Amino acid sequence: MTNLEIEVQDKNQLTLFSLLSREQEEVKAAEIKSYAEVIRKSREITERKRDFLLANNFKEGIDFTADFTTKFIDRLINVGTYKEPVKVEIQVEVPDGDVYLIFNKYNSYDHKISLQRSQVTISSGKMNCYGLQSYSSRMLKPATMLTKIQETNVRAESDFKRANKDRSVLGYTVEKYAKLFPKATVTKSADGVYSGHKYQSFDVVNIRFENGSYLSLRLGFEIDKEFIHKKVDVVANKQSILGALNIFDLQNMS
Repeated sequence: MTNLEIEVQDKNQLTLFSLLSREQEEVKAAEIKSYAEVIRKSREITERKRDFLLANNFKEGIDFTADFTTKFIDRLINVGTYKEPVKVEIQVEVPDGDVYLIFNKYNSYDHKISLQRSQVTISSGKMNCYGLQSYSSRMLKPATMLTKIQETNVRAESDFKRANKDRSVLGYTVEKYAKLFPKATVTKSADGVYSGHKYQSFDVVNIRFENGSYLSLRLGFEIDKEFIHKKVDVVANKQSILGALNIFDLQNMS
């Protein structure tokens, strides 16, 4: 087989024993070289971001990381023409990593403060960090962004301490009503309400009796400050209209 007699699979896919023509080898080499140029440019961008942050009082390893690395991937490219494609698989080195701002965030699911990181973009002396800015695309001054990192870290610590306190209040409240009503099933759970477009979740204590009646209590900021969130009175629900009205009437006579 000569280098012009290219054996193909499914008309387009080269076999392991196929040979490329000189022109096709040149196309393949140019494609691989183009990835090398991408790496060079990506490395330069990473260095410029790093220099910008350092010049604006961001501390590497504390406020940001510059993690520029590369990795090898397989790509299928066409070394033929549009009308007569000839596809060949190549292995190329591509950029992996970027410059990330790092900050703390309280995770209520596992009750831990975890280290978060989010990519940063820089343009015309301003910067954006989508993850840190609650998915806003607004560009901020470096000093404003640095303050935002600090405020986010303080909020994470505050949220953690508040959650510790809430857990203490929750445990106390469950134990309190379990002792007061030993025949009831007292459990902790969660509920929530919509406030505008945001969903606000909170802990509740459910006190359920054998007949199906139950109270759901929402916790206060301190112990013994809980209040009724929901209630179901099975007996009252089975009452007739007149029965219910008679009870209301008696209530107003007292």
